[in-house]
Amino acid sequence: MRKVLIIAAFAVLVVALIISILYGVGKGVVLGEDKVTYDELQKKIEDKERELESISTELKENEDYYNELQQIEEEREELMQTVVDYKVEITSLENEIEDKENKLNKIEGKIVKTVDKPIKLEAGYFYFGEDIDPGRYKIEVPKGTNGNVHVKSEDGDLIVSKNIGGNSQYSVDSYTFHASSGDEIEASVPLLLYPVGE
Repeated sequence: MRKVLIIAAFAVLVVALIISILYGVGKGVVLGEDKVTYDELQKKIEDKERELESISTELKENEDYYNELQQIEEEREELMQTVVDYKVEITSLENEIEDKENKLNKIEGKIVKTVDKPIKLEAGYFYFGEDIDPGRYKIEVPKGTNGNVHVKSEDGDLIVSKNIGGNSQYSVDSYTFHASSGDEIEASVPLLLYPVGE
């Protein structure tokens, strides 16, 4: 906007100079504090016209450069939005894949851990509903240990009786069971209880 005003000011100056030339042809004209002749005035007009043309050219070049920068910024914003859209889509697809894998594991009869970190129990007696939430669990023991695990119902009926973690034919690496409120778990070794999907 400022450059447009400068151009307009020069245009007015040029018109004023031309009018004063036509008015005072053949005479000396006072320009500022200097008296100039027609030839000197003509030279000053030509200089100002060249200066005006130079400013107009520079303005046009700057306008083209500004438009190019605006286009680059718009393209950058579009690319950034595309990246955000792809990240959202990837996250959605990863969640969908995880859900499908869990469903597939359930269909195939595999146990699905619902948490990666187990509930750690020391050797001893614990009660579902008091010490541990009732639900379905996968029992494991820390690597290098083995021992007996017994789960009894509230009425004293034996639900689970396993040797877990040993290398013998009578032991298992893990065991999955369902515990109700009031059931008791007894372990001769520390246990890892993983909540699993129903």
